[in-house]
Amino acid sequence: MTSMGETAVLNVERAEEIKLLANEAFKANKFSQAIELYSQAIEHNGLNAVYWANRAFAHTKLEEYGSAVQDATKAIEIDPKYSKVKRISPNDPDATKKLKECEKLFRSFDLKKLLPYMSPKHAQLQTL
Repeated sequence: MTSMGETAVLNVERAEEIKLLANEAFKANKFSQAIELYSQAIEHNGLNAVYWANRAFAHTKLEEYGSAVQDATKAIEIDPKYSKVKRISPNDPDATKKLKECEKLFRSFDLKKLLPYMSPKHAQLQTL
């Protein structure tokens, strides 16, 4: 039987192993896989700002800026001095600009015209 301390050490070690796999996926431009692996590392050790920041970078590669900002914000909460994450923090002008462009484009859609093409599970949108 393992103690709580031993379990915590095992979790940290496993998280590091998973992070290395995630880094390899990222380097191979397999960003979705990297996100999944960073998420697993976070499950084992959610107090490591590096995992959150790396997942944020992977989200930016997929242009998932909302998720990137959320992860970057969490990394900053954990370690305000972690400089790598500040490049993609909510104050990042490039990410902010792209997010605003996406929001503007979304607002320009006439969603009511799309309703006939949507599946029944999206019927609640018909109340727009």
